[in-house]
Amino acid sequence: TGTLTLRENELGANIAAQTIAIGTVTVDVPALADSIASFDGENIVVQLQDSLRLEGDFAIAQNATTGNIAILIDDASATIDAGPTRVGLENGQLAVLIPGDEDGYALYGSGDLLVDVAGVASATGTVTVRQNKTATTLIPAQTVTIGSASVVVPQLNPGLESIEGTDVIVQLQDYLRIQGDIAIGQNLTTGNTAVLVSNASATLDAGPT
Repeated sequence: TGTLTLRENELGANIAAQTIAIGTVTVDVPALADSIASFDGENIVVQLQDSLRLEGDFAIAQNATTGNIAILIDDASATIDAGPTRVGLENGQLAVLIPGDEDGYALYGSGDLLVDVAGVASATGTVTVRQNKTATTLIPAQTVTIGSASVVVPQLNPGLESIEGTDVIVQLQDYLRIQGDIAIGQNLTTGNTAVLVSNASATLDAGPT
């Protein structure tokens, strides 16, 4: 289920928001920027039997003049239930930006992760991914909005990628608990890699030990 919206303007001029009526048929037309085409879905829910559920807003837009493409996912959640195992993502956001004048892309995504294997192990935390696989295009910090989807994107430097987990908690049954922040970053040009762990703690309870 969900609401789908298509916008496209190839007239060579911006179109102001307006209401168009012909007889008994009336359509409210939003502002349409010149050379912009977009397709978005709001409050989309996909349910596959009882095991997989996807929810959220998504949007795709292209500037016909520059060739730039943006793909957004906002307010997303995904849940997989497979017997005693439950894997979920809440508060998910994703922005993929593809420059029209250069090979490569930039990506930013974040979400709250939950993994639970009943009676065995669990893990929670916020995961953030940053990636810019272009050679020279710096993506400035910005808010990208297409229809109902909006993602705040931090600055993404060319040739850098990273993944980080904050407030990560891993619980193995009742005896092992690990928590903290972790990050891995790589410079795609030089190959240099950095691995960081911060605010970490680990507890092992083994009977009287």
